This record gives sequence, C-alpha cells and structure tokens, in this order.
Amino acid sequence: MIVTVPNGVTSLKDTDFGEFYAKLNWNPNDNWAFSIQGYYTDSWLNTGADGTYGALTAKFTGNALPSGWNWYVSGELGHYWLGTTDQVFSSTGVAVFSNLAGTGGVELPSYTYWNAGIGFTYKALTIDLRYHDTDLNEAECLVLTGDPGAGPISPVNVTNVGPVGIGSKWCGQAFIGKLSFDTTLNALK
Repeated sequence: MIVTVPNGVTSLKDTDFGEFYAKLNWNPNDNWAFSIQGYYTDSWLNTGADGTYGALTAKFTGNALPSGWNWYVSGELGHYWLGTTDQVFSSTGVAVFSNLAGTGGVELPSYTYWNAGIGFTYKALTIDLRYHDTDLNEAECLVLTGDPGAGPISPVNVTNVGPVGIGSKWCGQAFIGKLSFDTTLNALK
C-alpha cells in the first residue's frame, strides 16, 4: 500500500524488513572497546533493493570520577550500500519509484554515516550527548525517507533520483541528547 501526503511525496506504508547481522568486538583493556559490524537485507525498507551496512565503532571509557559518575567518548563510522528498488506503483498507477534507464526501479543512493559523542553514567542513569551526520544531499534524503514535510522546490534538488526538485533535511547534521535509565527487575528490589 502507498501513502501520499499533500506535498506529493509517496512512500510505502509497510517498510518492515528482515536483516542479517554480524558483529565482532575487541576489548584490548578495560578502557577501550572496538567493533566491526555488518548488516544485510535483500529488501531494504521493503523496497526490493538490497542493502548492506558496514560500520566501525570505538569507545573509550574513562576512570570513574570521585563523585561516582563514569564517563566515555565514542563514535561510529559506517557506510550503506543500497541497490535498485522494485518497480512499485500507487493505486492510481503513478510510479512511486520511477523506471530509470530501463532498470525497472530506482538505484538508491549509497551513503556514509557517522556519529561522535560523550556520555556520563551514574548507576542506572546514562546521559549521552552525540553529533550525527551523513553525506546525503537533500534530494537523496527525500528518496530514502519519504519525508512528508519535504520542500521547497529547488533546482539544486533536481537529480536523477529526485526529479521533482524537493528535498528533505531529515538526513542532515543533528545534535542529539539522550537520557536513559537501564536496570533489571532484581536491581529494583
């Protein structure tokens, strides 16, 4: 089923998909942790396009502060390799993913993603302050997200994967603060 919003952006209603995952961790000492991760799906966001994501992560956990707080700095660098979508049509016959150069679908833009941040923990409480970014432009972001608030029309956003000229800012740089509480039922007794 297809969802269309007032700005004309269409998206698949069901974007659920299965994924295989593998991760290798290495902790050379109590302060450092490294990982290499890989993910694969044969239908990213249920589009029919295959998707492979590979990432490297690093985390340094500092020594506890006298107040009982702990701290860490961490980051991730990853890349998503995306394939070509299936030809998908809305109920009105309008292509959601247009047939480009006889491919039967759209070659989704591959992209690099990264984040870096600092965190503080105290018992079960974690405060994480993190900067996120990608190398996607606004037109590529719209193709991948189906952002219902995308706009305005701009010649800069007219590309072979985003021919309508609107773009999304959802994939741009963002600073995110997260407060979480993580415990077990036994710890609450």
